[in-house]
Amino acid sequence: MPTDDSIQKRLGAIERRLDRIENRLGLSSNEERIAQVSATHQTAKTQTKETPTDPNIGFKVFGSVGFFLILLALFYLYRWAVEHNLLTIPLRVGAGVLFSLGIVWLGDVFSRKGNALYGRLLMGGGCSLLYFTIFATYHFPTYRTTLGMPLWLNVSLLCLVAIISSLLAIREKSAYLAGFTLSVGFMGILFGAGSIEAVIAALILSLFAIALMDRTGWPIAAVPIIGSYLALFVYIITNSYPAGPSFIFLAVLFLLFLFGSLRVKNEDQALILGGGNAALSFIVLLVLLSKHAPTWDGLATLVLALFYLTLSFVREDSTRGWGYRLAGLALLIIFVPLQFDRAWITLAWAVLGAALYWTGVQKDWLPIRIAGYTALGLATLKALLWDVSVLHFPDRTIGLLAATVALIATGVVPITALRAKVKHIETAHTLLIVAGTILITITFATEILDGNGLLRMASENARQIILSIIWAAEAVLLLFMGMRDSESALRTTGLILFAITVLKVLFIDVSDIATVYRIIVTLVVGLIALGGAYYYVRNNAKN
Repeated sequence: MPTDDSIQKRLGAIERRLDRIENRLGLSSNEERIAQVSATHQTAKTQTKETPTDPNIGFKVFGSVGFFLILLALFYLYRWAVEHNLLTIPLRVGAGVLFSLGIVWLGDVFSRKGNALYGRLLMGGGCSLLYFTIFATYHFPTYRTTLGMPLWLNVSLLCLVAIISSLLAIREKSAYLAGFTLSVGFMGILFGAGSIEAVIAALILSLFAIALMDRTGWPIAAVPIIGSYLALFVYIITNSYPAGPSFIFLAVLFLLFLFGSLRVKNEDQALILGGGNAALSFIVLLVLLSKHAPTWDGLATLVLALFYLTLSFVREDSTRGWGYRLAGLALLIIFVPLQFDRAWITLAWAVLGAALYWTGVQKDWLPIRIAGYTALGLATLKALLWDVSVLHFPDRTIGLLAATVALIATGVVPITALRAKVKHIETAHTLLIVAGTILITITFATEILDGNGLLRMASENARQIILSIIWAAEAVLLLFMGMRDSESALRTTGLILFAITVLKVLFIDVSDIATVYRIIVTLVVGLIALGGAYYYVRNNAKN
C-alpha cells in the first residue's frame, strides 16, 4: 500500500506535469485565470460608465458662446459710438483693425502659455474680425467713398489676411483653423466676384491652399475647388460671357487644380481636387461653348475624356488613377448625346457600353465594368422611353436593335474561362441576356404592330398573327438555350413569354381576327409548342 508521502509526491509530480503542459499550450494557471476574469469584469464595469464623445465639447460650446456674446457687446458699443458721432469712418476702420490684431495677439499669448485650444479660438475670431473689417472698407458704400478704397486693393488685402491666417494655422497645427480662414477668404472673394480682380485673388488663394495641402495633408481640398470655380462662374455671368478672359481663366484654373491633384500626397484630397476639377471645369466649359461655339461641345468633351483616360495611366495603381479613369469614362458617355442625335445616341451608347463591359471583364477592372453597365443602361432606357414613343421607323428600329444586340452580345461573352477570375460575372451575364430578351420582345411588338413600320403593307390581322408566331418561336428558342446552357433564368423567361403568347392567342387573336387567321395562328403556335415539348422531353431523357 502506498503511504501518504508517496501519494503526495505523485500528486505533486502530476501537478508539475500539468503546469508544464499548460505552459506549452499557452494556458494559464487557475490563479492566473481567476485574476484575468476579475480584470475583465473590472474593465467591463469601467467601460459601462458614460464617457463624453468629445472631451473638448464643453470648451467648444462655452468658448464659442462666450466669444459670440463679447462680439455682440462690442457691436452694440460700436453702433452707439457711431450714433453719437464719436468715431469717424477712418477711426472706425483703424479701431477695428487694432482690436482684431489685439485678439489675435491675445490668442497667441494663450497658445504659448500652454492653452492651445483657447488660443486657437481667439486667433480664429480675431482673423475673422480683421477680415470683415477690411471687407467693409469697399463693400459698404459710405466707407468706400470716404476711404477711396479700390476693389483690387480690397481683394488683395482680404487674400493677405487669409494667407496670414493659414500660416498661423500651420504654426498651430490646426486643420480646422486653416479650413475656416480659407473659407472666409473665398467668401469675401465671392462678394466681389463680378470683377477680374476677384478671379485673380481666387487663383492666388487656391495656389496657396494647394501648397498648404501638399505640406500638411489637411482635408481642405473642397474649399479652393468650389470657391474658385464659383468666382469664375459669377464673373462670366456678370460680365455677359466674355470669351477671351473667361477661357484663359478657365484654362489656368484647370491646370492649377490638375497640378494640385498630381502633387498632393494625400490620395483622398487628390481625388477631391481631381474629381472636382473635372466636373466643375466641364460645366463652365459647356456654359462658355453654348454662347461662343455651340457646335464644339462634343469635340471638347471627347478631347477631355481622352485626356483623362491617358492621364489615368500616369497613376494607374493609385486612388487618383481610378478617379481620372472614371472621369474620362463619364465624359466619354456624356460625349455621345452632345455629338449625336436621334437613334444614333442609342447606337453609340450601346457600342460604348459593350466595349467598356468587355474590357472590364478581360482586365478584371470593376470601374470599367460599372461604366459599361451605365452606358448599356442609358442605351436601354433611351430606346424604351424615347425611341419607342418619339422616333419612327427606321430611326426607332436602329435604336432598339442596337440596345438589344449590345445587351445580348455582352451577355454571351466567354464566361467559363472568367469564372474564377471575375467575381459575380455569371450573375451579370444572366441579367444582361434576360434584359436583352425582354428588349427584343418589345422590339418585335413595336415594329410589327406599327402600321407605318416594317410591315406597313400587311393588314392588322396579319401583323397580329406574325407577332404571336414570332413570340412563340422566341419562347421555344429561349427554352432551348436555357436547357442547353443550364440557365434557369433563360428557361423561366421562355416559359413566361410562351404563357403571354398563349394568352394573346386566346384572348386577342381568336376573338378579333378573321377565321382564316385564327386557323393559321392556332395551328402554327400549337406546332411550335409541340416542338418545344418534344425537345424538352428528349433533353430530360438524355440527362
